[in-house]
This record gives sequence, C-alpha cells and structure tokens, in this order.
Amino acid sequence: MAKAVLLFNGINYPHPAVDDALSWAKKHHGSIIAIFLITRKQETEGYIWPSDLDEAENMSSNRDSYFSSIRIIESNMQMLKHHMDLESIDGDLVLLADPTEEELRNECRDADMIFASAKISEPDILTQDSINLKKFLEHFRGTVNWINKPLCLFFITNLMRQEPLFLQI
Repeated sequence: MAKAVLLFNGINYPHPAVDDALSWAKKHHGSIIAIFLITRKQETEGYIWPSDLDEAENMSSNRDSYFSSIRIIESNMQMLKHHMDLESIDGDLVLLADPTEEELRNECRDADMIFASAKISEPDILTQDSINLKKFLEHFRGTVNWINKPLCLFFITNLMRQEPLFLQI
C-alpha cells in the first residue's frame, strides 16, 4: 500500500496541502501519516494571543496562550481525522514537539511521498525550529509535493465596470 506523509508546522492548517494529500490517497488507495510539528517554547513577548478572540479576552498569561494554541492544534488533528474517516482513508496522526531530525526521519521512513505547504518553514504560532524543514525535505528519498496554492479565491465583480476581480487569501 502506498503511504504519504502530510506535514504540519505549528498552528497552521494548510487546506490546499490537506486536499491534495487526501486526493492522492484516494486515487492511489494509499494511507496518510499526518505529522503535526510543534514547539514547547512559549512566546515571551509580542502578540501572544491565539486567533480565538473569545479565548483571548479571558487569558492572563503566556502559558494560557500556549495551551489555547495547543487546543487549536488538537482541534486541527480531530478535523483531519474526521475528514480522513469521511473519505475512508487509512492513516495515523502524530504529534511531535521539538523533534530531532532522526525522530522525524523515523516517522517518514516508509513514505513514498511527503505533502507540505511551501510556507511550512515560515515562523508562526508554535512552529518548531529544531529542524530546518526545507533542508530536511530536500534530502527525502521519495517525492516532496510542495503545495503553493492560495487558501481561497474570491470572485468579486466591480459594479462600475463589470470586470471580475480575483483576490487570494
């Protein structure tokens, strides 16, 4: 059976990468190993609040923010598992905190392909930096499918000129 890895880094949930990986699994009757990479490091300065404004109003510390972000990642994992179940795709979910290259290599050892967002190394909430992911993926023995699609395309018509305008987010 063909196997692919779907990589996540931090709080980000790259929908185009998820869609491509699940389509590949259905087409090739393969399985998916979804690896969620996070850091244990807590933000110490700057904007510390998560995306959820209701949660942010009730927080009082960086620790609160960290655990709220962890809950978002757990929710992302549940959402992916539900999507895989709906599509009847076999697979596993793995959470690695500040992994070594060896730990990540072991999780990817049987994979034929890795799906990753082209922005996987960009710093964001809880993104790990213990591994240079771009360099790691360059040395992967199989195929790396870099996903560089916009999240959404909105079609807006300019009422004055009746010309379409596309915005990507």
